[in-house]
Amino acid sequence: MMRHPLLGDLEACFGSLEHITATDENQLLGRYLDLPEKVLIPFRRLGKPAPFLRLNHPEKLTGRAEETFTSLESLLYYPYQWLFRYHIRLRKSSILSIVKDSTLQGNLAHRFFQNLLLIPGLSNWSKAEVDQWIEREAERLLHREGAVLLMYGKEAERKRFLKRLKFAAWSLVNLLQNNQWRVEATELGLEGSFGGVQLNARADLVLSREAEQTVLDLKWRWSAARIDDQKRRRFAVSLVRAFVATEYRKGTYGLFHHGKWSTHRKGSFCVYRYHPNQPGCQSN
Repeated sequence: MMRHPLLGDLEACFGSLEHITATDENQLLGRYLDLPEKVLIPFRRLGKPAPFLRLNHPEKLTGRAEETFTSLESLLYYPYQWLFRYHIRLRKSSILSIVKDSTLQGNLAHRFFQNLLLIPGLSNWSKAEVDQWIEREAERLLHREGAVLLMYGKEAERKRFLKRLKFAAWSLVNLLQNNQWRVEATELGLEGSFGGVQLNARADLVLSREAEQTVLDLKWRWSAARIDDQKRRRFAVSLVRAFVATEYRKGTYGLFHHGKWSTHRKGSFCVYRYHPNQPGCQSN
């Protein structure tokens, strides 16, 4: 611990600091001030915390007819969150909070990829064509959904976002071209049932190659800690997917769409910080 700058002067003036130090034995300040007395605080149990929200008729909380994998994850790991958010629909107003930059950029990247991957003839595009399309699309999309990035002082952040987006977009397009994958659909609605409950989901990207199909999940630069947390928490939800599919094998799960079951591969495409030697795609 660093010595106080005046400590040396006090020692030189008084010789010993005991003469000016107030302790229980040396009631120096008691000569001039009315000091409060010290008392022993008795031990007391705090007891069981009382709920701040009480339901007068909990019997009315019946099961929901439909669930999603997101709401199912909340039910398994945070039941109170599931109760408030999905059953009672107790949510704070969006006007009370500002969307985080990472959330905004993730939503924008999702929309960029969704529009890009639906373009006919994308399999023949070059990197320059992908970059030019992103520049043109940014002028339209940022005005509609990302006006925050157009504010004064956000130019550097906007350029960094578009640079990362160009790198990720070409990485994905190039991977699809080199492996002969064809885009079947984006934001495809899926449904199934588990334990008598209807399960609904949405696939970010569905690819096909001859008799194979792949469901790709688009993510915006997840941290290593968040990836580990998701792997740990998604275990139970993956088991539900296994039952929903009625057939579960390593690296595959079934999806119900248009009245029939089909077996898919699954994976994720993560948008990370731009680096010339860093891959833009990861698979589970």
